[in-house]
Amino acid sequence: MSILETRILNMAQIDSVLAEYLAECDELIQQVAASLRLVERAEYTADTIDSIYRDIHTVKGSAQLFGFMIIGDIGHAMETSLDPVRREKRAPDASHLEMLHRGLDAIEKAAAAIRRGEDPVADSSLKTLIDSLAHTHSHLPHSAELKLSRESAPIAALESTLSKTTEIPTPVKSAAPAPLTAPNPVASPAPEAKADAKADAETNSSIRV
Repeated sequence: MSILETRILNMAQIDSVLAEYLAECDELIQQVAASLRLVERAEYTADTIDSIYRDIHTVKGSAQLFGFMIIGDIGHAMETSLDPVRREKRAPDASHLEMLHRGLDAIEKAAAAIRRGEDPVADSSLKTLIDSLAHTHSHLPHSAELKLSRESAPIAALESTLSKTTEIPTPVKSAAPAPLTAPNPVASPAPEAKADAKADAETNSSIRV
């Protein structure tokens, strides 16, 4: 095989791998967009946030392998902005969600340019978006905290049951036993009565003599 034929074959292989990447990129973009809509409707769990993070990480990593640094930079900024959100078990606020959607749109446009054989260009607005995402710190009000009822409710119920079954009951004080009453002593005859009885006996004896 000649050098030219080898190069043509290599280019064909690269084109095939590139086509697979672009197809995967489109699929991941759609998955992230759907997950973001779940967050907007408050129909999400911690797994939803983790899924968004993982999908963006995959898009970023594959783009960097091909040298598509614009997609890599956008993905890295989105990933960085989501890391504290994911670790703190909360959701992006409204402004953060809006920037994530814009980041997805920018990745989609860059992928379309690559598919057309063009080099994606980062204009000033895209650079501003990347910088804003990289320095985003969302703070949610209590009413918008991450809802994990589907995952935490069974655990909470189990903990409640265990706490009830392991409680040590308070001992009930038993009534004090009634005091024992000593029997009344039998009275001994008085000394005078004994003496009188003896005198009467002696008198009766002398009379019979």
